[in-house]
Amino acid sequence: MLGPRYLGPYPDRVLDCQEAVEPAFMALLNSAEGAGWVREEVIAALAELAINHVMAFSANEVTDAQIADLQR
Repeated sequence: MLGPRYLGPYPDRVLDCQEAVEPAFMALLNSAEGAGWVREEVIAALAELAINHVMAFSANEVTDAQIADLQR
C-alpha cells in the first residue's frame, strides 16, 4: 500500500488515503461476495463499521481528556 505523498497535512491527503486503501477495500468486498454476502449489504456493513470506529475514537478522546483533567 502506498503511503502519503508528503509528511504532515496537505489538501488532498484524505483523497490520497482513499486511493491507497481502495484496492484492499475492493478485495475485501469481493471476498465477502465470494462467501455469499450481497454487495450492497457488505458496503452497508463496512460503512457502519467505519461510523462505529469514528464514534469510538471520539469517545476515547473525550475520556482521555477527562482523565487528563482529573490528573491535574
